[in-house]
Amino acid sequence: MDYASRISKLEAQVEMNQSEIERLHEAINELRRLMLERFEHQDARINELRTYFDHKIDGGLKEVRREASINMRWMMGMWLSTMGLIAGLYGRVFGIY
Repeated sequence: MDYASRISKLEAQVEMNQSEIERLHEAINELRRLMLERFEHQDARINELRTYFDHKIDGGLKEVRREASINMRWMMGMWLSTMGLIAGLYGRVFGIY
């Protein structure tokens, strides 16, 4: 084989490799675009679910806060009643009243 035929074969191989590289770059760019679209869709879905659960939790927390407020009022009422009874008993026992 002479050098001219080897060079022409190498040039053909380089051109084929170059076209293959360009095709692969296009395919990689397409995959990146598709992945980005999918991630954006997943992010939107995650944000939607996060918002849903936030509303759900806020509703449950409002109910818990309401119940805690009612229980706190009862506890304060019972505490004041108990202190009143103790003060009354103290006054009776020690003749303050």
